[in-house]
Amino acid sequence: MGLPIPPSGTVDLQNTIIGGNTNIFSNPDDCMSTGPGNVLISLDFNLDSDGTCNLAQPHDLHNPDPLLGPLQNNGGPPIRMPNWLGAL
Repeated sequence: MGLPIPPSGTVDLQNTIIGGNTNIFSNPDDCMSTGPGNVLISLDFNLDSDGTCNLAQPHDLHNPDPLLGPLQNNGGPPIRMPNWLGAL
């Protein structure tokens, strides 16, 4: 699922990978706006794999392949995507 931004709320991101997502409306974008009063704030060092999150800090990365594998059990909760060798 993509990163839905609440209708009138704020989401702060820092050191976050947003990649390979789709949202509840089957939109292929990583980020989607759900209302006019929402705000997505980058606190820097985020990766947005398709550039739809409009991250604006100097160390944010736009459009790189995050090199993530499929969700799987990696030895503890929760199930997550492993980083592949050479991943950013």
